[in-house]
Amino acid sequence: MSFDFHSSADEGKIQVQLSDLTGRILKDEFYSVTKGKNTINNNLGDLPAGIYQISVTFAQENFNRVIRVVKQ
Repeated sequence: MSFDFHSSADEGKIQVQLSDLTGRILKDEFYSVTKGKNTINNNLGDLPAGIYQISVTFAQENFNRVIRVVKQ
């Protein structure tokens, strides 16, 4: 799975957490980002089919977003 992230800050780090619907964190990764468009790749291949939540946090821009994804 990949998604684009646009940053107006010169540089920073985003945190991407993947959890199941019970809230158990399965992955917790940090990615470096630069100003402009950034593409974040996260491999879900090792997870069984199901519904997951991805939380993206970028402290430099006070950004937090939760996305639900379905892996088939």
